[in-house]
Amino acid sequence: MAQIVEAIRGRARLTKVFWGYCILGTVAIGVLLFGVFRAAIRFDPSPHHFLLDAVTGVLFVAYFLWAHVSLWTCAFNTKHRGWGYAARSYAVLVVIYYFVGISGNFGSTTVTIWYVPRQARGIRGPNNGTGARRNCSIAYDRATRTRLKE
Repeated sequence: MAQIVEAIRGRARLTKVFWGYCILGTVAIGVLLFGVFRAAIRFDPSPHHFLLDAVTGVLFVAYFLWAHVSLWTCAFNTKHRGWGYAARSYAVLVVIYYFVGISGNFGSTTVTIWYVPRQARGIRGPNNGTGARRNCSIAYDRATRTRLKE
């Protein structure tokens, strides 16, 4: 607990915060939370996993923000001032990139569907047996759950 407070107050070394919390820590927390989410889905096959998805998402975002705010506050705890400016630039760019990616996913009305080969669906036709998967985007309105005209 002391390391969390030490980092957010700007008293930790830049290398520890950048490599330990922002790079390795973010990857480790992401993999851990994803693993917990996948294990929970395996043990509970119901399609209603919104709450678990929200909780793991909030936990990851909380860690991500803590790590990058700590990077901002500890940026100049290094011998060379240039690394501090680089760390602050990195923190701003990564946080903006992450939240633009999240907002882009929520605002999207396009869903990607993977087609199952005709043979696997039991349909006979000219493409039967190719086994090729095609990526096709279908636009639909999320509120009414109806397909949009193309």
